[in-house]
Amino acid sequence: MCILNSFATTETNRIFSFIICPGSNFNGRKRRDELQHNVFLMLEETNKFREHQSRELLIEILEEQNKEREKLIKELEDKIKLTDELLSNESSSNAVSMDESS
Repeated sequence: MCILNSFATTETNRIFSFIICPGSNFNGRKRRDELQHNVFLMLEETNKFREHQSRELLIEILEEQNKEREKLIKELEDKIKLTDELLSNESSSNAVSMDESS
């Protein structure tokens, strides 16, 4: 990342120097071609990062969704377990009260 920042800073300075003094140090056309080539190379590099970054972002999003689903499944399982316990307690108390009434 440091290399990319350094490259971007250098190219930004070159672009500003081209805007302020287009004819200094180099032929204007040669300077423009050099800048155009450097911008092209910079875009190529950022596109390489984008592919990797988009894969990483997609993985992160999917992992987060998976965690959320697992959390919801756990909550649902807990509620089902609680409901089963309440139903089993109620049915056993009903059975006892039916035996007492007979």
